[in-house]
Amino acid sequence: MHVPRPVLLAVGLFLWCTPCLVAQIGMSNPVRDIVRQPQFSHADINSINRVLGFTEEQRAVILEVYEAHLRAFTSELNELILDLEDARDEAIATNHPGPLAATRSKAERWKERSKELDEQFLSDLRLLLTRDQEALWPRVERELRRIRLTPKGVFAGESIDLVRLLDAVHPQWNEHPDLKSIVDAYITAIDAALTERERARESASASIVWGGDQAQRDRMKQAYEDIRRTRIRVRGINEEHLRRLLSALPQPSSERLEIAFYENAIGPTRATTPLDRRIRAVGTLPDLTPRQAAAAQAAIDKLDDARLGFFKATYAAHAELQNSEFPISLARYFDGDDAFVSSMDFEAIDEQNPVRRAMQQRFDFERQIYHDLRPLLTREQRALLPTPDDQTIWFNWPVPDFR
Repeated sequence: MHVPRPVLLAVGLFLWCTPCLVAQIGMSNPVRDIVRQPQFSHADINSINRVLGFTEEQRAVILEVYEAHLRAFTSELNELILDLEDARDEAIATNHPGPLAATRSKAERWKERSKELDEQFLSDLRLLLTRDQEALWPRVERELRRIRLTPKGVFAGESIDLVRLLDAVHPQWNEHPDLKSIVDAYITAIDAALTERERARESASASIVWGGDQAQRDRMKQAYEDIRRTRIRVRGINEEHLRRLLSALPQPSSERLEIAFYENAIGPTRATTPLDRRIRAVGTLPDLTPRQAAAAQAAIDKLDDARLGFFKATYAAHAELQNSEFPISLARYFDGDDAFVSSMDFEAIDEQNPVRRAMQQRFDFERQIYHDLRPLLTREQRALLPTPDDQTIWFNWPVPDFR
């Protein structure tokens, strides 16, 4: 049978190209994935100091020990980075994954080595304590446990450390008995809640198994519900003690704490918008006329007046969904379907969705402000304003994967 030449050519091209496509692989960049900072920071030392009460001599020596720890950590890290960069460069230059594969053991060893260095620092610090301070060490462990576990929160308001926020907005709080009493109660309550959350996450891991029958999906769903309950409890403790602190703090510290709480509670990416940044940037433009400067200040004042209200509305909307909903893919999976997410999922979000409604109201408010301000600016001035430069626009479902 005669086969036309164009068909033979097409088949030949397919067979020649297909192995190239199939053979294409990707491996993570080892330089990007390694631990780059010690576990403990100067802020952690201050937290330990607040519990133990260092003398001036102790504090000076402890800071020297910490700086030595930091130098040792950085020195070993820099040597590792040089090795990893060399392996990365060789893999790219030779088009071969072998050099990257050889770095896996180095990266794993560094995880353990960085922990050893951190633990060594704590051991050295404890050698400098008095007997009375050593007796208080369980309180230090509780302090460090809160600092370590808090960032694992994924719900709105769950990854907040009220002590750290209070340190930033009202650092002299420890001198006031009423504030200290509230903080002491908070530390005890949040430690128990964080410990319970970690225990729930660990115990649920055995039930979070993909690919089983409906009974296994039901067990996995119950595991997620158990985790959800502990995350809501952490958030509730933060809310309760925020209210108590706001009633006890003087102005303007209470205002700053409230703003800081809700701004951090909803996350930096949701706490601002392109229009918010653009409007505020107008006030920094060079050579504004008096009329332009007055209009810019009036616009910024409107944003500031409405800021806390929008933060609270967004926070409440996220909390409402996170208290009862699952991520889209998980909801499908628990119902017996395949887990997937598509752009249609986001296009179909109803206007009554509380998060979308809150964000839309804020955008409409800011759009009107910019609509009034924009005509006062020249084309050259508008060109200086910030615009999103992301190549990809990501849409995130307001209920995170909360394992």
